[in-house]
Amino acid sequence: MEKELRIAFLTSTDPTNKKAWSGIHFQMYNALKKIYPETYALGPIPDQIPRALLYLRNKLTHFFTGKQINKAQNLSLGIWYSFLFSIKLKQRKYDLIFAPIGSSQVAFLKTRLPIFYYGDTSFSQINGYYPEFSNLSKLSFWESNLIERKSLRKSHALIYASDWAANHVVSNYRIPREKVFVVPFGANVFQEQLPIFNEEKLKDPVCRLLFLGVDWERKGGNLAFETMLELNKRGINSELTVVGCKTPVFHPKVKVHPFLDKNNVTDYQKFRAVFSKSHFLIMPTRAECAGIVYAEASAFHVPSLATDTGGVPAMIQNGINGFRLSLFTNANEYADIIQDYFLDKDRYRTFAHSSFELYQKELNWEHWAEEIQKVFKQKIKE
Repeated sequence: MEKELRIAFLTSTDPTNKKAWSGIHFQMYNALKKIYPETYALGPIPDQIPRALLYLRNKLTHFFTGKQINKAQNLSLGIWYSFLFSIKLKQRKYDLIFAPIGSSQVAFLKTRLPIFYYGDTSFSQINGYYPEFSNLSKLSFWESNLIERKSLRKSHALIYASDWAANHVVSNYRIPREKVFVVPFGANVFQEQLPIFNEEKLKDPVCRLLFLGVDWERKGGNLAFETMLELNKRGINSELTVVGCKTPVFHPKVKVHPFLDKNNVTDYQKFRAVFSKSHFLIMPTRAECAGIVYAEASAFHVPSLATDTGGVPAMIQNGINGFRLSLFTNANEYADIIQDYFLDKDRYRTFAHSSFELYQKELNWEHWAEEIQKVFKQKIKE
């Protein structure tokens, strides 16, 4: 009989809180707990003191050098976490540690337990790719690389959300290929509350586009807006709904919800209603480690249009639940795709259903947990 694993779910956040890491830690924790009931949360870890010091250090660094520091990967957090997590690990007997997005949490951790690390990128990959991980001081750059290397080497297995992230650690950090696995994220939605396909939107004369992201510039908001304008220029009545940020553009056909909290019942109903009425999610992001929003769109029968960058290929299969286009694709080309599908209702219905089928098959947390379980079984035997 297979032994029931006791898992230490290692995060500095509280994974029982639906807001932890935008709900991702909550989804992971509960998905693993369904398979392994003896999964225990080690977080939250109080880190107000080191983070306050980091805030001050960042201010001083920027004042004197014009640079910034990486507030996620640094020695002060790494040492702080290793001390507190070492105490927590002694309070119960465990078989393994699962650490999602936790390089600073495990880099200096002293333990004999096998560590299964889950991430969507690594420092040398995101440095210069995301603005907040760019223009770092020399000290912060050195610290970040040190933290990344120590956490990678300390881990028993490394699991990434995309081939893009996994291939990078193999080639740039010289990690053995047999130590690295790929398991994409699930959609950050509650499966029991998903609506059926909204047939009414096939009769809607308005093509409703959805842009969902907190960073208008990085997520390609201007291109989404230009696509909406191009469709209207062609005589296709179109609107753009923006969720998650304020826009620098003002137009009668742009509707904005600056913030919707999915943990709030009223806001979540609005979120569901927006998705239910939308024909396409258009988020031509300039940089993206994973893009869970594309999986969310599939869960609501909504095809996605995005750029072929970063970890997006793990979320979008061309012609199945959307299309990945070049970073240099313009609004005319996005409008061409939308026009073709919007005007052919049967073709659009098929596209919407295949998007949902991919969600059911792969882009959900149950499937994610099953794949994580396979990694556990394979590596624990070694």
